[in-house]
Amino acid sequence: MQENTFLRGAFILAGAGAITRMLGIFYLIPLPRIIHDEGMGLLQMVRPIYYFAFVISVAGLPVAVSKLVAERAALGDVKGIYRIFRTAVGIMLCLGLSSTLALLAGASWLSTHVLKDPGAYYALVAIAPSVIFLALIAAFRGFFHGLQYMTPSAVSQVGEQLVRVVGTLILAYYFMPQGVEMGAAGASFGSVIGALVGVVVFLGYYLAVRRRLLAAPQRKAHPKDSIGSILRQLFTLAWPVILGAILLPIMQIIDTAIVPARLRTAGFTLEEVREWYGYLGMALNMMGIPTVITVALSASLVPAIAEGVVLGSRRTVDYRTQEAIRISLLTGLPAAAGMFILARAISYMLFGYSQVGIPLAILAGGSLALGLHQTTAGILQGLGQVALPVRNLLAGACLKLAVSYLLTAIPGFGIRGAAWGTTLGFALPALLNLVALRRLLKVELKVMESFIKPALAAGVMVVVVQGTYNLVYSGAYALGLSLVNGQADFWANAAGTLAAIFLGVITYCLVLLLNGGIKRRDLELMPRYGPTVARHLERTGLLHR
Repeated sequence: MQENTFLRGAFILAGAGAITRMLGIFYLIPLPRIIHDEGMGLLQMVRPIYYFAFVISVAGLPVAVSKLVAERAALGDVKGIYRIFRTAVGIMLCLGLSSTLALLAGASWLSTHVLKDPGAYYALVAIAPSVIFLALIAAFRGFFHGLQYMTPSAVSQVGEQLVRVVGTLILAYYFMPQGVEMGAAGASFGSVIGALVGVVVFLGYYLAVRRRLLAAPQRKAHPKDSIGSILRQLFTLAWPVILGAILLPIMQIIDTAIVPARLRTAGFTLEEVREWYGYLGMALNMMGIPTVITVALSASLVPAIAEGVVLGSRRTVDYRTQEAIRISLLTGLPAAAGMFILARAISYMLFGYSQVGIPLAILAGGSLALGLHQTTAGILQGLGQVALPVRNLLAGACLKLAVSYLLTAIPGFGIRGAAWGTTLGFALPALLNLVALRRLLKVELKVMESFIKPALAAGVMVVVVQGTYNLVYSGAYALGLSLVNGQADFWANAAGTLAAIFLGVITYCLVLLLNGGIKRRDLELMPRYGPTVARHLERTGLLHR
């Protein structure tokens, strides 16, 4: 396996992640118009219970499976790979079936006593079967990630989301005449159909790969692990990841529990509290968008690092660690800088409320910190240190609680205090993860390549972005662009924002090419057109090897 294979896999997963996020945003536009705000409320009520069942059944096990499969693959133990996969499918089916039956059996009680809305019963029953299919998807994903073959996950992810979006809209429209509860149930069942399609895609890839793997000779005899031994290894690796998956929504619950109350302490009225908390929620959704690369990197890093460890190749582990952190900063720094400088403009363009930009400007730094945390957590998990990222994230949650509690009640901070709490709550675990990697690997990060060159390019980009926005906004407004309905300011802002983003991306990439921050090997890793682009740029003299 080449040292940079994991980056190619990460780019494939990142592309699929970007497509699925765009599809997810698309269907949120017509869905409220079909099931109205009441139906959206029912879906929102069901989501936390469904997410909890999903976490218990699925979270953590794909990481564990991918690590164990990668270790067996590195040793050439084909029989061991399939033993792990069969065991994973068995345990995932049991967990998924148990969670589904629990949701179905408890749907009436949960909707009446927990959600306090009997109308949520149908949506909860409709979405419950998807847990079984998602559990199977998790087993397949761990298997393919362990082999560092990311294409099946990417295709399955896009196919699943596409069918989910179409199915959700069609079923919601079909069942809505029977009442808003049935409309929400139809929308929920779209997730079941999408998950089933994801299983079918994975199964097709599995049958193709299985034939090739079975034809591969076993390099040498390896000790046969018992089912009990494999289960112990899986759950030993999985439980800290499960705790980490639960901890992230707990950090969101912290906001729900203390931010409104502390805003009232700061002197805000009830109506103002609702408004500012809504602005914070919109900003938090925006904060996660740039992490599509680091989420993919994290998934790709676990088997890649595990492979290097089991082969005893310290050079491979160090190289992949440095490259992963470099790519995280290479993509995270411009995203954070652009989000900071255009916070109000982006918020006004997307939501119609420029006030969202107040917390978003602070959360821009949180986006960079979150990305670094995801990347470094993937490295630590690949090293077998699965509990460390969770402990560090718990420390971040405690810091977030303290900062949000103290600052939000200060009138001069208000919602900014909650945003600072979230940003620092991710910055601390990212820093602690980096310290842990320095201690465990004694690896020295390449500061010039990883930070200084991207930071210089981001600085030039910020100047261009600000200048472009001001120029285009002024020109568009003066020319009366989109004076329809008297919304010249809104459309001029949108034109300025889109132009600034477009030229900002071009500027950042160009400066990186000039200062050597992007090299030929980086472009060659990009699927399909990467090598062609690299050759053309090299002829111009812009690209360094």
